[in-house]
Amino acid sequence: MLMDVTGKHIAIVGLARTGIATANFLAQRGAKVTVCDQKSQVELEEAVRRLDPGIETRFETSAPEGDALDLIVLSPGVDVHNPALDPARKKNVEIISELELASRLCTTPIIAVTGTNGKTTTTTLIGALLQGAGYDIKVGGNIGVPFVALIDPPPKDYMVLEVSSFQLEGVETFHPFISVILNLTPDHLDRHGSMETYAALKERIAARQTEDDWMVVNADDPWVKRMAGNKKAQAVSFSTRYELPVGAYLEEGTAFLQWAAAPSR
Repeated sequence: MLMDVTGKHIAIVGLARTGIATANFLAQRGAKVTVCDQKSQVELEEAVRRLDPGIETRFETSAPEGDALDLIVLSPGVDVHNPALDPARKKNVEIISELELASRLCTTPIIAVTGTNGKTTTTTLIGALLQGAGYDIKVGGNIGVPFVALIDPPPKDYMVLEVSSFQLEGVETFHPFISVILNLTPDHLDRHGSMETYAALKERIAARQTEDDWMVVNADDPWVKRMAGNKKAQAVSFSTRYELPVGAYLEEGTAFLQWAAAPSR
């Protein structure tokens, strides 16, 4: 069942592109919305002009206030472990990312792409291939248009999203039909602390997938290859180095797709 935000008091932390899109989306659906940002009112003057009437704003703080908060939604630039969120966390206010919020309101199967490098190229290419094949899709997420701004009206066939580790910090039920994990190299460790934490966040893209879903992984990357071992989704690998018994690989500049043989009768 889709999430109902009517009458809910929801705070948005971060007034960049995603925060503005999220605030307006929720306000248009009957939520009582407050936006806060650590920047000053002068710095955010242009952003405030893009907000719908009735949205409350608070400046120079990342701490949502109010005893009746139902939900806090974080923009990607806001660390889910920010101490400013501790008072709300102690009151058991749910804190999620915009990715998680939009997924709870989306009726279209999701193809989600993550990794350290190549996310934008791969997401754009998947979108172009699907469009060329006649599918009704939308492309966005961590590139272009925020996910929340794509779901009204939803595409008929697929939502194709680039997904970052920042967005995956705040997911609980996010559930793509197809997840794609391209590679993993040290990145954003100033925020995540270690490669192990960074990898665990990337792995969350597939954590809620079921046996009816698909997981596409890079067989050449040891971090990524391990991720497919304990997931329920059906795993498909790709490699640029060697032939795979099942999956996609390159051989002398030619791409091959090798699928499992049909069971004998």
